[in-house]
Amino acid sequence: MIRDLTFSLTFFLLLSFPPSTWAYRILFYENDSDGISGVVQRCVPILRKAGNQVTVINMEGKNHDPAQDNWGPPYDQVWDMRFVKRDKTLCGTGRPQAADYFDEHWRSKAVHFLDHCGKLFIAGEYFTYVDRNEGLYSFLREVGAVKRGYDPCPPSSRGNSSTNGGAFYPVLHGLGPVSFYGDMVGGIPLDQLNGTSFVDTDEDWVDGPVDRSVVCGWTGKQLSGLTAPECNRGKLFMVWDATMWSDGWNKKGGDVDEGAPIWNDDAWQPGQIDTDRPKARRPSGAQEVTAKFFPAIARWLGNAACPCGSPVPEPPTVTPTPTAWVRPAKAAPALSPVPLAPLEEGPSTAQTILFSAPPVNIYMEFKDGTGQYRLDIYDAGGVHLKNPFNQAVTLEKNAWTAWDGTNSQGLMMSRGNYFAYLSKDGKFLRKIALNWTGP
Repeated sequence: MIRDLTFSLTFFLLLSFPPSTWAYRILFYENDSDGISGVVQRCVPILRKAGNQVTVINMEGKNHDPAQDNWGPPYDQVWDMRFVKRDKTLCGTGRPQAADYFDEHWRSKAVHFLDHCGKLFIAGEYFTYVDRNEGLYSFLREVGAVKRGYDPCPPSSRGNSSTNGGAFYPVLHGLGPVSFYGDMVGGIPLDQLNGTSFVDTDEDWVDGPVDRSVVCGWTGKQLSGLTAPECNRGKLFMVWDATMWSDGWNKKGGDVDEGAPIWNDDAWQPGQIDTDRPKARRPSGAQEVTAKFFPAIARWLGNAACPCGSPVPEPPTVTPTPTAWVRPAKAAPALSPVPLAPLEEGPSTAQTILFSAPPVNIYMEFKDGTGQYRLDIYDAGGVHLKNPFNQAVTLEKNAWTAWDGTNSQGLMMSRGNYFAYLSKDGKFLRKIALNWTGP
């Protein structure tokens, strides 16, 4: 009898709680500056109901530099849903100061994160949301998620666009849910996508019959722009729509009364949606599929360790006022313990990194034991530009850092040949060629 009771209790618990492999620790960025933009936070209770632990960071209408944020343990995934409802502008008019702009700080952080087994979700939008999308276009090209022909100035048959209304779309490739709801979605043309499309359509686009992926994911060799070995690359997932979180689809479809919210706290309970309203079944169905869809994204991203082994710890951040190679003195500047001449006399270049646009990620191995390690950037003429890494190393065996393409005064350099010199305690160790080939 006791054995039967124990079995029944165990069976009940298995049914009542999601499997542990489905429960992830998620760092969730959102923006709730006006009560409208923050509607994407309605994703949080859905993720939590599925068993995930979600920590929310609210941008509160401000642009945020994530450089100092911890994207590593205890978090398994990072979700960027900093959506701001502003769609009155066109190509080239994005504001880098906007709270949802994916600027160079976010791009650098995301590249390093993915290069070290990170699991990242990003919410995009249809083409007129340039504050949100412009930085994302650059990021996708940088990490090799789209092909070279991808057009970052939409609407374009080779870039982002918009559909003209809401629809349910089938979900492909075993993601889990059978359908996905979106209204005026954007997307990546399938012939420009290097990843896996889970939802796509060739109907109703502003610029004609182009088959675009509305929901897509990348992993391993699909992120060809990363510098880490394929076995150490993480996973990226994107949804090009945020309207499933809106306060109702009444503006176009007349589904509910003006101002009556669909996504209120009671809407999730059976019978709470007013079925007397015209077409009330459509928002109800959209809620149902959305509640299944986003936990499926968390399951797809997962928290599996990369085959290469443990990821390298969090990257050193780019210091706003980096340490210069030349130290100030009363009479004349004095060179650091590693002047340029001995560097030129060191071993020949052992590695060359090609990159089309900064930041460029640089891998360092600390094979010479404990000490003060530096990485310094020089141009082809031997002029010192920047010191992106200067750190006392004790137990670490390796690390990544990044050069953002600027000098110590913050001025952007032009394409060409540059060199990264690694030294320890003033002794030159090795040189890496950085060939900037893009515009």
